[in-house]
Amino acid sequence: EHRHLRERREELGQGQTAIQRFMGELAEQKDSAIEAGLARLNKEFGRVFKQLVPTGFGELCLVSAAEAAGAKQWKGVSLEVSFTGRRSSSLPAEQLSGGQKTVVALALLFAIQRSDPAPFYIFDEVDAALDEVYRTNVAALVAAESKHSQIIVTTFRQELLSHADKLYKASQRNRTSNIRSCTAQEALETLTASAAQGEAVPLEDDPAFAPASRVPARVDTAAVCA
Repeated sequence: EHRHLRERREELGQGQTAIQRFMGELAEQKDSAIEAGLARLNKEFGRVFKQLVPTGFGELCLVSAAEAAGAKQWKGVSLEVSFTGRRSSSLPAEQLSGGQKTVVALALLFAIQRSDPAPFYIFDEVDAALDEVYRTNVAALVAAESKHSQIIVTTFRQELLSHADKLYKASQRNRTSNIRSCTAQEALETLTASAAQGEAVPLEDDPAFAPASRVPARVDTAAVCA
């Protein structure tokens, strides 16, 4: 009886050792996957941020909290960017302006898109807080990324219009949305009139109703256009 119990205890001890070793291997694989994934994302983030801010740089880093039982414990991801290119002038995300946060968010989103693409994206006036230079860079980036995914953008700005494959004018009449295709010239006139008046322009066929009229700039892939 005692011999049987000793053998059983040895078996349980061996099983426990094997389980702990397996858990350690899984933890190492998890850490390696996290580090490799962030390295790829950080590489793409730096590239995209450079496209949007040619004089700047952006970087993502894992923040380690502690190490327990040989396994790393990650606290999160830190984000550091500079719009001047000097590391001494880099700022944490919470100290950025609204327009700068928009640029950083777009850079991160497109970096993720390059690492793990989605079939389509919808952006609602993402260029509203940007100046002309950044709007132009965003428009060029959207046009480049549209080769891999369908991108739909609503905007009150002109920069995206020249890169769009399709243009639609969206408005509201009697509390019902109305979307129709429009030409680039009509879209430009709509945006110009809206900017001149400081407000949205009403539909020409409904002068009594003056809702906010938007001009979504839709950029399709070649496959979708076909």
